[in-house]
Amino acid sequence: MEIGILQRRLTRRINAFVFHSPGKRGHYIEPKRRWKKLLKRAGIKDFHIHDLRRTLASYMANSGANVALIQSALNHKDLRTTLKVYAKVARRAELEARQKAHVMMLSSR
Repeated sequence: MEIGILQRRLTRRINAFVFHSPGKRGHYIEPKRRWKKLLKRAGIKDFHIHDLRRTLASYMANSGANVALIQSALNHKDLRTTLKVYAKVARRAELEARQKAHVMMLSSR
């Protein structure tokens, strides 16, 4: 698994940063060139770093996480920003949960 790769890197003390750099800070501040290189090697087109944030937030919403938790994970200052983008996903998860609850209620009669 991907997390295993990161854990091995940490235990071997290779570098604590995923996007490490020989610079003073030890990590990239803006990994655009490195990201492009990575995508090219992997044969992936039209995938942006920001897509990772969107994916995380969507999965959180689908898992039933409340909007405040999603806001915190994304470091949004304004809750409206989070609601605008992820409320639809959260509503879909809520609808599915309600439907499952209804099925359970009706089957227990």
